[in-house]
Amino acid sequence: MKRKAMALFIALLVVFMGINCSKTDEIIGPQVKEGALLEVPIHSMDPVMNSYGDTFALVYLPPGYDTSGESYPVVYLLHGYGGNHRTWQDIEDIKGILDYLISSGEIRPMIVVMPSGFSMLGGTFYTNSQYPPGGNDIFGMAENYIVAEVVSYIDSSFRTIPDNRHRAIIGLSMGGYGAAKLAIKHPDVFGVAGLHSGVLCFDSLMRSTVAPPYSDLILGIYAENGKTPPETLSVTEMVQNLGPDHPLTTMLIAMAAAYSPKAAPLSQFDTLGYEVPLREIGMGIWVGVRLPFGVNAMPNEVWDSIWLPYHDPLTLLEENIDSVRQYGLSFYADCGRQDELLLTGHTQAFLAALERLGIPHSGSIFDDVPGYPSDEFPPMHATHTYIMIKNSLKYASEHMGD
Repeated sequence: MKRKAMALFIALLVVFMGINCSKTDEIIGPQVKEGALLEVPIHSMDPVMNSYGDTFALVYLPPGYDTSGESYPVVYLLHGYGGNHRTWQDIEDIKGILDYLISSGEIRPMIVVMPSGFSMLGGTFYTNSQYPPGGNDIFGMAENYIVAEVVSYIDSSFRTIPDNRHRAIIGLSMGGYGAAKLAIKHPDVFGVAGLHSGVLCFDSLMRSTVAPPYSDLILGIYAENGKTPPETLSVTEMVQNLGPDHPLTTMLIAMAAAYSPKAAPLSQFDTLGYEVPLREIGMGIWVGVRLPFGVNAMPNEVWDSIWLPYHDPLTLLEENIDSVRQYGLSFYADCGRQDELLLTGHTQAFLAALERLGIPHSGSIFDDVPGYPSDEFPPMHATHTYIMIKNSLKYASEHMGD
């Protein structure tokens, strides 16, 4: 009896295995081929950029790079505020993501470059920090570093397809802003831009949904420092409170260092007018920042004359629309519905502008994502990074080239 039962069990097992043999690949997934991840120094001609000690990049080479002899399209992947060139690998395991997407055929083989946007204040915002606009280098020429020096190094060191149609630039948060700005200003260099949870519409920074007339951003900065407009929040208080416990204040100072820096003798900083000296660089000269609002907690001349015309992605898109169309730049943009940094409206406004201007694009404001129900995984600033980066990589893969 036991023998018959065992024989029946074996027979059923064989039948079961036969029925499910066709499902094996689906269950296990594709055979993942491994690419290579290199850390390379890309020094800058700019001594300020070099002084940050992080002029390195991670470079991902696709499976088969060493033996194929082929040339590849390139994606430049920009990290967010507070990160460095290792952030995408250390936090998201970007190599594992790329290995899988390439091995499964979801994206084409590509080189992916992760440069650093780190600075003494936590981030360069991938911007040339100049005083006055177009003038002297203050906190580093980060735009030039990425667009000229990093791209040139990669094209001369690896088998790339060195034209804008085979280059994409993608970023998250500060990197989403950087990807938008650099692509819009240099469509001859980048043909595709992927923008995740980015600061894309400066007008939205000064909007109020809580307590008009003060913007949500300014209310948040005051709250971090224990104040409520129209109480006075001094420059001294803001500088003393920089750090991870005051993220909005710290990020505002970093943005001002990128967009509206200043270099002058200490006596020429108008601290009552929200000019913030940060450090002496020699010969009695200090470097610091000019904030985009004044003692009345309302936007000031720095906002109107510098931040909006020189650094707002929507304004830059309008100004550069002819070259954007000429070079065929296209965009992917997304953001979570519950973004805690209040950036949902930025992506909505940017997508609307692309639609109005007839620029090729895709993207969305997402709520529920398959496998990520919003009640368990709220669609916030960086909760769906794998889904976001997968979508933009697929978009870039489809739109790089002819």
